[in-house]
Amino acid sequence: MTWITKEKKGELALTGLQGGLNLLQTWTETNAQTKKEVAQNNKIDDKRLNEILKINEEYTTKINNLLYDTELGCKFKSTEDIFIMIIEIIMLDLEYDYHEIINNFTRTIDTEEFIQAHQKAVKEREVRLETEYQEKLNRYETKMKEYEDKMKEQQSKSFFKRILSEEIKKPRKPIRRE
Repeated sequence: MTWITKEKKGELALTGLQGGLNLLQTWTETNAQTKKEVAQNNKIDDKRLNEILKINEEYTTKINNLLYDTELGCKFKSTEDIFIMIIEIIMLDLEYDYHEIINNFTRTIDTEEFIQAHQKAVKEREVRLETEYQEKLNRYETKMKEYEDKMKEQQSKSFFKRILSEEIKKPRKPIRRE
């Protein structure tokens, strides 16, 4: 039995794909900027080189986490392996050499059922986020009521007692995740 529904797998697959593509785009932009600097100056200073190496290490770590630490909770281990292989092909822009694999992947997910399942998963996520937000909002409102009561109590004290009393912090209103 898997811990994740088919709908969630679709959402997770899309999220992973989008995340990987965003990482690759950022990495590509950074590399293009670096090449431009090297071409203009014909050299790169130590500080900039260390920055580049740090960025490279960060992105390498993220890509390795994406590719090799991904656990989708699939029924079959080979499903995860295939998905990760496809992500890697896309990230490395190797579709031309792996067109049979990409065509198979596209044929598999390019169905009305997949699209409907994805739309359902998006709606389920929205409901979950709204529920999560409402719970946080309820806790905030309770804390806000306590804050207001403490402020009223403090206002009824004399001037010197107010100065010497501890500061009352106003609760922060939660922000809904998107």
